[in-house]
Amino acid sequence: MITIDTLSDLLGAFVDSQNKVLDALNIKHPTTIGTMYEGLSKDVLQSALFKGIDLRIITNSFIKGCDTEFDVMIVEGEGEQIPHTDRFWYPANQVLVVVQVKKTLYGKDLKDSFANLQFIVDQYNDVKSEPWMNKMFVDSLRGVCGKTLVAYLKNDLNLYEDTVSQSLRNESYLPLRIVWGYNGFSSEHSLRESFVKFLSENLSTEDKKIKGFGPNNFPNMIICDEYTILKMDGMPFIAPLDNNGWWTFLTTSHYNKMRFLLESLWTRLSYKYSLPQDIFGEDLQKEPATVFLRIRYKRDENTEGWEYDYWPASDKQLNDNYEVEEWKPVELDKVQFSVLQVLSRKGLVNWAEDKELHEYVIKEGYSSIEEFISKFCATRLVCCEGNYIKYLTDECVCVCCSGIWYAADNKDNRLMNWVMKHGVKIGGRKS
Repeated sequence: MITIDTLSDLLGAFVDSQNKVLDALNIKHPTTIGTMYEGLSKDVLQSALFKGIDLRIITNSFIKGCDTEFDVMIVEGEGEQIPHTDRFWYPANQVLVVVQVKKTLYGKDLKDSFANLQFIVDQYNDVKSEPWMNKMFVDSLRGVCGKTLVAYLKNDLNLYEDTVSQSLRNESYLPLRIVWGYNGFSSEHSLRESFVKFLSENLSTEDKKIKGFGPNNFPNMIICDEYTILKMDGMPFIAPLDNNGWWTFLTTSHYNKMRFLLESLWTRLSYKYSLPQDIFGEDLQKEPATVFLRIRYKRDENTEGWEYDYWPASDKQLNDNYEVEEWKPVELDKVQFSVLQVLSRKGLVNWAEDKELHEYVIKEGYSSIEEFISKFCATRLVCCEGNYIKYLTDECVCVCCSGIWYAADNKDNRLMNWVMKHGVKIGGRKS
């Protein structure tokens, strides 16, 4: 079976070689240039699809109800062909991926591509939720907000968790949106600076409200030559809310762009079509990425909306961030491991009324039960709902390596791959 590692390398080499071939043709006609690069994108995406699934790749077509022509779309099933053309209309619920393609991506092209995808969210207001969308939302809610679906449905969320969770909910309905520029900015730093300049020109004021710059208006991925901007919405790339409500919303990287593309596409398809996890390989690598943009919802007497925090980084800092780290499970202290063992037997732990637990955490070095709860929930293995600690995972597994206990959700077999690689003992399991 071909895996994400082998295919991303093959497609990366293919894209680079074909980009040089197309550029050497020195064609000046804009429409022909666009058609060439749209065709290249279509060929790449076709190579990433799986047999036995009724997915099609169409170009220069439309989502019903939207006047924007999209360069490339991955769609499910049959659509309505526009008479006397090779173009189509497709209902929103049949569109899985939308790609805007540019031969070169500089400031103006970046703005135009963003604008083409900016209000696609409006076409999905009436899309009916499907089980795979719900599952994708639940997983992203756990990873980003550290909350369960029960807490979401009960509205047991603070302002920051609530606003981000609504964004994640909307994201689960939307197609994967990609801006793909084959050439352009000469550095990761210049791509970041140009995008921030564009955003700074569209800030709302008390006198002028500018719509279209909430989290769902942003593409999931912007590729420019070797550089990539990634949305960290847990679908698949993820960053958790911090204690002050800030969410690392966007990161940038100069790592393997085709791996990022395949991981995004295959993650969506695996939720919808239950693809084998083997396609992701061992999945024991953490691709390098640098914080780019943090966001937080603000509500006071004068203002309500998203505030953005740009995380500046020099060329050197960006260039130095290229090392791939090995993924490893969460390291547990003695108290955390003990409580996980109780959870594996009981399913719930009442932290508020368990006096022995209070005494135990203090004895083991915590300043209070509240400090323990905060650090324990930060592992994203568990969460608190009211007075109860409960699992945040589907299949939490504990393992021991060199006398240290670790734990992770093994629903995708990632932990077992790590176990096989390091030869460790398996402890308690909750399935």
